[in-house]
Amino acid sequence: MDTTEGHLIGRWRMIAERPLLVDFLLALVLAAAVFKAALPESTHRPTGWDVLIAVVAFVAVMGRRRRPMTALAIATTATAVAVVQEVRNPGLIVALGVITYSIAAHTDRRRGWTCAVAASSVVYLTVVLLNRDVWLRPDVLGLFAWVFLAAAVGDAARSHRAYVREVEERARRAEHSREEEARRRVTEERLRIARELHDVVAHHIAVINVQAGAATHILQRSPEQVAPALTHIREASNNVLSEIQSVVGVLRTPDDPADTEPAPGLERLPELLAGLEAAGLPVEFRQLGDPGELPVVADLAAYRIAQEALTNAYKHGHGAAGLTVRHTSEAVEIEVVNRVPAGAPAASSGYGLIGMRERATSADGTFTAGVVEGEFRVHAVLPAGVPAPASGCGHRPRDRSRTASALQDLVAGHLASINEQTRAALLVTPSLTQVHQTSDGMLSEMQSVMRLLRGAGEPAGAEAAPGLDRLPELLARLAAAGIVVEHQVLGKPQRLPAVADQEAFRIVGAALAGVRAARLTERYRPGAVEIEVVSTAGDDFRVHAVLPIEEPASEFDTVPDGRVRSA
Repeated sequence: MDTTEGHLIGRWRMIAERPLLVDFLLALVLAAAVFKAALPESTHRPTGWDVLIAVVAFVAVMGRRRRPMTALAIATTATAVAVVQEVRNPGLIVALGVITYSIAAHTDRRRGWTCAVAASSVVYLTVVLLNRDVWLRPDVLGLFAWVFLAAAVGDAARSHRAYVREVEERARRAEHSREEEARRRVTEERLRIARELHDVVAHHIAVINVQAGAATHILQRSPEQVAPALTHIREASNNVLSEIQSVVGVLRTPDDPADTEPAPGLERLPELLAGLEAAGLPVEFRQLGDPGELPVVADLAAYRIAQEALTNAYKHGHGAAGLTVRHTSEAVEIEVVNRVPAGAPAASSGYGLIGMRERATSADGTFTAGVVEGEFRVHAVLPAGVPAPASGCGHRPRDRSRTASALQDLVAGHLASINEQTRAALLVTPSLTQVHQTSDGMLSEMQSVMRLLRGAGEPAGAEAAPGLDRLPELLARLAAAGIVVEHQVLGKPQRLPAVADQEAFRIVGAALAGVRAARLTERYRPGAVEIEVVSTAGDDFRVHAVLPIEEPASEFDTVPDGRVRSA
């Protein structure tokens, strides 16, 4: 399209956006045509009828939008009067066709064609009544053809506009549906990640927490029994590191799951039971029926439900627990029972039961949990014919990579600290208190991340994800683990948006997890905050991040558009 054509189209659009101007120009042209038709010769002087007919045509065309029926009546009457007065003026027929077109184009089909038939019939009958010999003449019958043609064109224009509106509405609905589907998939992915985080991390951290607390009490009575507890703490921390790396691998490579470790299933139950028994929870295990091959979804859900239920029994129960796995041709049943202390609450309000219920629902199964005759009973039934989940996911690869980084950063600092403190505790037993405090802190922060992942609808009073205000607590934990950090703040500290505040804390925690000694610098300047971590242990490690101090543009901007460089 050249410049001249584009200019003409723009000019026509500008004129079309002014309907009153269009009507005025059209009415003026038709009135001039009517007036000219009344003067076939230049020497012919206009009569009063000529002027009146031209004025009537002008008024009728001007009123075709606001008062279409009135305009049609005026044009029809004027044409009939012209016939009676023997004024042959084709311009009136043109005006009648224009008004008929407007009615057909802006009303419904029935009204448009009714008006066309009525107007043409009135004029035709007037002509025939005055002169019965002309009722079959082509020029007289042509009146119907002209008016009907105008009605047909108007009806086509109306149908085209309705079609365009319908297409636009369908496109709008399709776009809305796509947005809703994207939000739904994002929500499902957030819940899935929250379940994985809870199932993978919570079990091992609960073992670490309980073992550290038990070791602290054992130390006062039987110091020689502390070493096995410390050994199990280190094994549990290594296990959670290994499993979180598997989750991170899945999140980072959504299109290539073959390179990651397969999801755990019921074949991993002996390993799980051995770990719990070593931690001090004897489990009576029964397997009934022929364990056939289960779909991946049901197999993973069954294992995670058993793992979480036994973890709850380890943390809150009293004495041994019982695990029964019953296989049938149609389903697999998981049942975990354990004694609960008298006066204990009937059920936990944490995320463990929520996650187990969601696991069962995702596999099209059922889930129940509660206290029955002094025992807490968890029962799940999962069908053996669950289809594999769709390969698509709600997060884009970049979002999944960010989530993977967040999960990795969540555990890296804590577990490095736990490992270091456990090693030191083998030599200096007072470090056990720090182990216990660190595991408590990790459990708390894991709950914060899960609340963030789950989004709306969480319990009231949920703790916000950690920000830079938690730096003193983090530095104290690192100092207790023997990691020396020199902290300095440059510039006037400013209040950060929640997203930037959490991202800054995450970057600091990830950077400090890999050093023995470091210098941490917070530098505030207009519009941004700089975070710099430099190793002072001689290993040439440096992390530098710049985060903007501004609120995100929308609810989907979950990570500030900062720049992070590491060396």
